[in-house]
Order: sequence, then C-alpha cells, then structure tokens
Amino acid sequence: MGQSFCRKAAGSLTPLLPTPGVNTGVGADAPGAVHTRAYQRCHRRRAGGVTLIELMVAVAVLAVLAAAAIPNFKSFLHNSRLSADATRLFADLELARSEAARRNTTVTICPLDSGNKCADDWTLPRIVFVDADNDGTYSNTEELIRNSDPLQATTVITAANLGATPDRVRMRSTGSSSTPTASWKFCERNSTAAGQTVSMTGSGRPSTQLQSTCS
Repeated sequence: MGQSFCRKAAGSLTPLLPTPGVNTGVGADAPGAVHTRAYQRCHRRRAGGVTLIELMVAVAVLAVLAAAAIPNFKSFLHNSRLSADATRLFADLELARSEAARRNTTVTICPLDSGNKCADDWTLPRIVFVDADNDGTYSNTEELIRNSDPLQATTVITAANLGATPDRVRMRSTGSSSTPTASWKFCERNSTAAGQTVSMTGSGRPSTQLQSTCS
C-alpha cells in the first residue's frame, strides 16, 4: 500500500519537476525539491523493516500454530510406529502361512533369544524358518526364510492365547495354525493412547485392527 501511495504521489508531482539538467541549485521550496523529498521519505519508510510490535505479533501467531500442531504430530508418530510394527508381524505370519503351503511342510515363526532358541518375549527380533525337528531352536541345518526387523524401542507387545507353545506359531501346509486364536497387542511404553492388535482367524489367516486403549 505504501509503495502504491508513493507512486501516486510521485505521479502527481511529476509535472512539477523542472526540465532535465536544471535541478542544480533548485531552492529548498521549489517544486522539484518538494517532489524529491517526498520520494525519499517514501523510500526510507519502505526500507525501514518491521516494527517491534509487528515482530511480537508474528512470534505470537507462530507460538499458537506450534501449540496446535505438536499434539497432532505426536499422535501421528505414535500411530506410525505401532502401525509399522504391527504390519511387520502381520507380514511375517502371512509369509509363514504361504511358505508352508508352497513347501508342503510346517513353517515356524518365533522371537529368537541369543542362543537361537524360540522365546516367549515377542519384543525380540523374529525369524521365520523350517523347524524340521520341532524343537523350537534354529540350527544352521534348518532353512531360514526371513529375519524380521526389530521393533521400535518404545513398542511393547502382549501376546495371548498361544496355548502350549507361547514362544512360537507353527503354520501347517493346509494353511491352518497351531494357535488359531492367538493375538498380539501392540502398545507404546508408558502411554494409554490407542494401539493395534494382530490376531489369527480359525484358518490361520492374520488380521489387524485398532484397539481402544492401552493400559
């Protein structure tokens, strides 16, 4: 707006300017001098930057926007972490089921401890392998199908309904599972926000759904 005003002011005073080459020695009250001072004042006002009040208003607006965005960003990160971990377990179960059918044999999925033995702590890194002797231990002579990625450091899993073998799930060549009602509840440590659950149907097919809260 200031720039437009300056242009209009300069335009209205332009006819008052003396002809080129006559500016030297123009008096302080001469029309040309008046035009020059007005033009310089406009340019100084435009180049003056923002005032302290304008800066404080801008900072206040940014603070309000940040306060509104931070909770949404935390919720987005929470959901993304749990979704990624739940999706990986879902993919491992699907892979074990399809490989069992393809190979016409039983395929095992389990969390593995440091001694290559299946453990009932499902926060440990998982493997999918052909447990030929069904001893719940992976050996170099057995075929490894997948090493799954570890969980997020903040993710906690509560497994349920795994029956007599809480340390593993075995997928048969028919597609059924040794633990058809098993479920895994994914929550974020020290949080009561909603989590996700991976569960198995009677046929051994996994599914994923949201859960209301975590305790």
